[in-house]
Amino acid sequence: MVKDSQDRSENEIFEDLTKLCASPGFIHAIAQICLRDNIVAYEGDLQPEDISKLHSPDRLSRTEISTLIGLLLKTEKIDTNLPSPKELESLITSADKLLNEIHHAITPNPFEGFTPQDIENKSFDPFSKGENLRETIFYCAESAYVFQYIEFAKKKYQNDDAWFIKNKGFSNDAAHRILNALIEALNYTINHYLPSIKKSAPYTESALPIFYLGARSISELSGIDERQVAAFLDSFSIPPDENNSEFDSISHFNQYNALPILKTNQGTEDEGYIIFQLYSLAEAYYTTPFFWFLEDKSYVDTALINRGSFTEDLIIDRLTHVFGKDNVHNNVFLSEKKGSTPGEIDTLVTYADRAIVVQAKSKTLTIESKKGNDNQLQEDFKKAIQNAYNQGFTCAELLLDPSITILDSNHKKISIKREFKEIYIFCILSDHYPSLTFQARQFLTYKETDIIRAPFIMDVFNLDVMSEFLDTPLYFLSYANRRAIYAEHILAHHEITVLAFHLKKNLWIDEKTSIIMLHDDIATDIDIAMETRRVGGNSSHTPDGILTRFNNTTLGGLITDIQTIEHPGVLDLGFMLLHMNEETIINISKLIDRLAEIALADNDNHDLTLPIPDGNTGLTIHCNSLDTSLARRVLEGHARKRQYTQKADSWFGMCVDPSSKRLRFCIGITTPWKQSDEMDELTANAPKLQHIDQVLKKLKKKLVETSPAHVTVEKNTNIAA
Repeated sequence: MVKDSQDRSENEIFEDLTKLCASPGFIHAIAQICLRDNIVAYEGDLQPEDISKLHSPDRLSRTEISTLIGLLLKTEKIDTNLPSPKELESLITSADKLLNEIHHAITPNPFEGFTPQDIENKSFDPFSKGENLRETIFYCAESAYVFQYIEFAKKKYQNDDAWFIKNKGFSNDAAHRILNALIEALNYTINHYLPSIKKSAPYTESALPIFYLGARSISELSGIDERQVAAFLDSFSIPPDENNSEFDSISHFNQYNALPILKTNQGTEDEGYIIFQLYSLAEAYYTTPFFWFLEDKSYVDTALINRGSFTEDLIIDRLTHVFGKDNVHNNVFLSEKKGSTPGEIDTLVTYADRAIVVQAKSKTLTIESKKGNDNQLQEDFKKAIQNAYNQGFTCAELLLDPSITILDSNHKKISIKREFKEIYIFCILSDHYPSLTFQARQFLTYKETDIIRAPFIMDVFNLDVMSEFLDTPLYFLSYANRRAIYAEHILAHHEITVLAFHLKKNLWIDEKTSIIMLHDDIATDIDIAMETRRVGGNSSHTPDGILTRFNNTTLGGLITDIQTIEHPGVLDLGFMLLHMNEETIINISKLIDRLAEIALADNDNHDLTLPIPDGNTGLTIHCNSLDTSLARRVLEGHARKRQYTQKADSWFGMCVDPSSKRLRFCIGITTPWKQSDEMDELTANAPKLQHIDQVLKKLKKKLVETSPAHVTVEKNTNIAA
């Protein structure tokens, strides 16, 4: 009697899946599945709807397809005869069904086995059990884009070139060019075979020829000698005398992940290799060589040094891209007067009154963790992330200690301002760490102070994407600030998803909302933009959202003007402006436009003052052509009075040129409010401010323009400093 699917164990389902993958002609089923779930066909510019299927829950994930290929490799001899259309369809349907069963089998019921004591224990978290994390680990989102793996691997192994040539028969540069040629070859074969497959009746024509590739054709495309091409492909092919024998559970070692090429004699003379998933090969090129180095005892120490240098150099490169060379410091030592070094920072970024403490690690999950071993999972997490965070927090505290001297890698003193308003801790991994965002939320023990914010856990691939789009200090630090604030309020499979949400909607969560869950499809715009920027094409270079919608507004232009002004007050002003929603920015822009129009007409100073109650702050905008020193005194005097009357924690001022409507200068007042008899007297007759919503409401009703003064909330042309 066949058991109901709900009663079947994971092992039983896996045994059936193993038998299915040994079926005659199953390799053709895999080819059809790869064509269906991994390949995006489109015409013209790539659009979000074109790649939406890659985030569909009905699509098999790469790890699921890798499971099918791994089980295919366990067969004694792969049968390549094409099944009948009906048989091929049945094989595909059965594979989908069994993989869906396995997914349900390993999806935990976190409330199973609850005890009354567990329910009463406020710190009890059912999702912290390793068994309950297996599903999130196996079905986690990909860490990197294919082009990131290829480009980063070239940098990662640039100092290991001699070893590759001597021991593997190909150079690192050759590997890079071969992989790019493989992408070109796959695109060609898809375009060659796909039309005939689409025209034919379903499952009558095999998709397997799409994935056949040969050393000779790749040599011609890459310009690399055929022997080197063959050496590269052979190095990532499973040896014929091995059959992936250890792979007897989805959590066990699947040799295909390390060696994702199938060597075959099928096809024409030049078609000797099958590459089902180029992503798997790109990832293997990035990860597998290090395990080769570990087997070479005479080279392993050198390899470890090179590995660390790569991570270090990549992080410095991306942060320098945002903050500039002078603001990024590598291998920083925190020294006590007695000469000891209680803290070391891998990379330190200082900008205005903010700092980023970066601690980098090269760790990933062990096989035992993927099996759901609680102790091993916790141990892996501790080595990869918790230790890095603990080091980062210690260093952040030391940065605030004036008795500590900050030294560079040559032990020379670094002279920086130490009055930090916020310090962010970045823990960055150099390798794919399955379900990193979710595990960090579950396992990381951290603490916050008024200055040291919640940590940001990511990998180098996410840092690369962040620095690609948030490429100015203002935008980068604003996001770091938001991500820290909402650390406990966001659930997502991957940090790229959170970043995509921020670029679309300006990361903000209503205080009444305890948690939001973000689906992977939010990231489609970033996927397209990264592909366009790094690979080429005419699709959008920038996701529609905060980086695009304000470009044609006056306030958006002012935000652009302050992005790289390194001043604490200006940075806070930028944070405040970026916190505004799209409608507010558009409407304030209209008000500034009207100010400029009037200022040009009467050559006088006109102003707009807006309180921002949610942030206990406000903004005063002056529009004039006064001498800069006089204009600054006037604006600062006005801003100080407004801060005082509003009893605000801070206040900001911007002086706008009425002709260009661009920034002349800006100020920031961040000294705490304090009662003053003198200020009481100076502000006794100050007009009452209206809330920004009231001002904007009037704007929508088209303000009466009989008097220029009525366009603004107040008009203080002659205020003295």
